[in-house]
Amino acid sequence: MTNKSERMENMKIKECLKLSFYDIKMKKSRNFRFFLNILFIATITSLLGIFVFAIQRNYNDLLNNQISMSYVAHYLDLDKDGEIIYNEEYELSQMLQKHNWVKGILRYAEIDLLDFLKKENWSFLSISHARMDINGKSYQGEDDYSYDFIDEKRPYQMDESIYSVPFGLSAVELSGNFEPPMIIKEFFYRFSNEPIISYGRYLEKDREVMMSEYMLNCFGIYDNYEKYIGKTLSFFVDGKNVLDNYTLVGIFNSNFFRVSANNTRNQIWVAGNSDIYKKYKCVYIKEQACTASFPQLTDLEKELKKFGKGNFWDNGEREEYEFIEKMKQIIEKVIYIIVLIGIVAVLLNLINNIYIDMQESTAFYGMLRAMGICPQKVYLLVATREWIMIIFTFLFSVFFVNIGVRGIEFLMKQIFFMNIEITISDYLNSILIVLCGTVFIVTIITYLCYYKLLKSKIANNLKGC
Repeated sequence: MTNKSERMENMKIKECLKLSFYDIKMKKSRNFRFFLNILFIATITSLLGIFVFAIQRNYNDLLNNQISMSYVAHYLDLDKDGEIIYNEEYELSQMLQKHNWVKGILRYAEIDLLDFLKKENWSFLSISHARMDINGKSYQGEDDYSYDFIDEKRPYQMDESIYSVPFGLSAVELSGNFEPPMIIKEFFYRFSNEPIISYGRYLEKDREVMMSEYMLNCFGIYDNYEKYIGKTLSFFVDGKNVLDNYTLVGIFNSNFFRVSANNTRNQIWVAGNSDIYKKYKCVYIKEQACTASFPQLTDLEKELKKFGKGNFWDNGEREEYEFIEKMKQIIEKVIYIIVLIGIVAVLLNLINNIYIDMQESTAFYGMLRAMGICPQKVYLLVATREWIMIIFTFLFSVFFVNIGVRGIEFLMKQIFFMNIEITISDYLNSILIVLCGTVFIVTIITYLCYYKLLKSKIANNLKGC
């Protein structure tokens, strides 16, 4: 008898599993209720988790992919000598430069070459009108309609109605910083293994010029870019000189103009100063004051409007951010509350079912005790039964979760006109977290119910070991 008791005391996992499966088989009605409770928890919380993960990931992608658009912009008026006029816009500029939320300021003028060339009736200056002289050779520009820098997926179409990158010059004011940090942050998020400047350096003094690799390609130069660094170049449009004897000091990575704040900017930059502004008759320069995040941008604009400052550029990225931010708030304040109430109600029902089941199974547990199994092993048997049911239910819930995900995607598109991409990682992260959380909670509930049962009068025969 002693040997038998010792063998039962040292009950192996395999035997424990057999007893657990037997217990599940004999209590179909109870286990069906348990199954429905866990199925509700698994489906609802997994769906909520997937939705939250997807919203958060899309939100982060939006911020990082569009963070360069986190700026307020305005115009600084210039006089006929190319000097900044001291007016309200200048006062706003001074305010922005001192503001704690402003992390970088960029000033530049998009030179109006059509006005400079007296071609006011033209709406677009294509590269085919331009010629570049460099290193003793002339290179005629060629238009490229295969894609632009706004839509990367546009197919190749030889159709002049399709937008192509124009020929244009930007006069960028020299400063201690290369670019506002948010532009750099977005670039390295999207193109992490690439340099911003492929060859050479940034503008440091007057009569220096930079251009992109793409622009060199449009003039028929496709390789050996480094040999052009330090060379003198000139640009002509229909035979008229528009830029004379500038030194090429740097070549941009073309992807730099894929950054949201840069995708409509000219890809040839010269060092800006009052002489340049005067020569090309610039009437204003644009100033962009970058903030570290969209929330700071929103707060900064509200603050500036209090001082009567407004008329800032608006952009679709900011509106999209604000919409997603509102969606996140709705999720946090409404959906969480509803789901929490539902889960609490189900958990209370689950606690009741587990405790009642233990009371009804007192005789069975007493029999196990009489066979020499201590209370800890009995609890392990009960907990194992619950774990088996949880895992089985979660596997079954994947079907309902998948239906729910499709429903969420449909509603987001039809009602909110918003495409939320849900990935496999969202599924796995949510389901694994919910599974682990459910196992932990049910284990605790089972232990508390079993402990209470041990303390009750109807289970005195289970005490002791």
